[in-house]
Amino acid sequence: MAKIWFVKDGMTGQGDPVSEKPLAWCIRNLGLTSQDWKADLDSGFTVGDKTDLSPYSNSRWVVIQVDEDEAGSKWKTGYYFSPSIKIDRVKTLLS
Repeated sequence: MAKIWFVKDGMTGQGDPVSEKPLAWCIRNLGLTSQDWKADLDSGFTVGDKTDLSPYSNSRWVVIQVDEDEAGSKWKTGYYFSPSIKIDRVKTLLS
């Protein structure tokens, strides 16, 4: 399953994912594409501005983690990010 994270500026993959869905669900419902790949699982990456690390700031971004079991032959393992995938839309789809 692909792990779906809501992250704040300057962070990636902190805490538990908000959901786990099949990669096909992420493609169909979130518009995830293979071009949204940003980093492999070992190196990680940072989203947004690192200067806003306040514990009171809200999550702004959706990051999708694809593991080897889910990737298959057409997708890379790693972290996928697209600024067009909005948290409010994902919350609606998950409720």
